[in-house]
Amino acid sequence: LCNLDYIPTYLHQGSKKIVSEFSGGELLFYRCDPEKMHYPYNNISLIDISHNRNFCEKQYSEEDVLWNISDDNSFQKYLNKFVVVLRVDLNDEQNTIQKKLESIRNPEISVLLTLKHDPVECMYPHSVFEIRFNEIVVTWGNWNEGLGLNKVEFKKAAKELRGDLRQVLTSMLISGQIDNSTIKNLD
Repeated sequence: LCNLDYIPTYLHQGSKKIVSEFSGGELLFYRCDPEKMHYPYNNISLIDISHNRNFCEKQYSEEDVLWNISDDNSFQKYLNKFVVVLRVDLNDEQNTIQKKLESIRNPEISVLLTLKHDPVECMYPHSVFEIRFNEIVVTWGNWNEGLGLNKVEFKKAAKELRGDLRQVLTSMLISGQIDNSTIKNLD
């Protein structure tokens, strides 16, 4: 249960289920510093890219992403932050957002970026971009260990991963949309 009494109750997860499908027109909200609003993904770790979603319901708004949900911080809301808004645009009957990136440099390397609803106790609309590197979900632990690849292969792949994913995320930001089309052969 959410132990932060200042978080509005509609944001508490409680017994609400994960909503794995996204809807066309649904909004995603991302909090960043005002000076980074044009390129908010440039200096962040690609391992944990979280947004809030609105489920196409007015109850959930961009203000929600400004609440502090960490017990470790001594403040309730992030002040002086800008909220980047993306709109979900679905191109087919699938209600999922996945981008597959395949490398020209090394055909054995692929990256799958998937938008997933990932609620936490005090923030039900919390969602993340999950990154799968050659079918392995990237986490802080396995990223630092090199994802089981040899050191040279990992370094080249990691550099490509960061560059290509930032390019995809930046293009979503510029267009203001995230869609479920596939991207191949970034170089």
